[in-house]
Amino acid sequence: SVDSATTRKPKKILVLVSGSGQPRDPHADPQDNSTSLTSLIVGRFVNLCYPEIQVIHVSSTGGMFRYDDNLAFVQHRVLPIIERLRKSVVAVHGEDWASFLNITLSLSDGAPARMAALNASLRPYRPNYLHLWRLKTWWDEDRLCESDVDFHAFHKLEMRPALPRAELVGDDRRIVDEMLKYRAQFEAVRDGSHAHGGEAPSGHSA
Repeated sequence: SVDSATTRKPKKILVLVSGSGQPRDPHADPQDNSTSLTSLIVGRFVNLCYPEIQVIHVSSTGGMFRYDDNLAFVQHRVLPIIERLRKSVVAVHGEDWASFLNITLSLSDGAPARMAALNASLRPYRPNYLHLWRLKTWWDEDRLCESDVDFHAFHKLEMRPALPRAELVGDDRRIVDEMLKYRAQFEAVRDGSHAHGGEAPSGHSA
């Protein structure tokens, strides 16, 4: 979603990613197992029920089961859409753009190679996740149920392992160095104050 600069009402955009995989039969048409038509049905449903949401369709031909093909598809077809949206937000909000561009990636049981490529490529945008963990409610009960969908914030799912300080580079290294410098200064003031029998200033904790 993209927040408006005036009303603060978010502009919602749904990017429906579909495609097909190469069948084991070399003579079969990959389009026979494409999800592009399902994407059109979903888009039609959204347009009818939620007309304020802009729907964008992106589909690939073959290669859904191969990681390299998926990575190329995401980088050349999906990311340019997001980058155009990002530029429009930057034009309005400048360096604060990240606070106004929120990306949510929906997960169910898609091809592992495609999901891995989407996760890897979108990671710089720190996307949240919607997990459709129960897929058969409509089939079994003829209804849509919000309890079948779980929302997960990016920061709760982030599991990047810690790195030794010596392996950090660029801004990451500078930030850590500044934090360590600040801690050393703080400890020097604290220890010096204690050595002279002083107390921490009111309203501050050591």
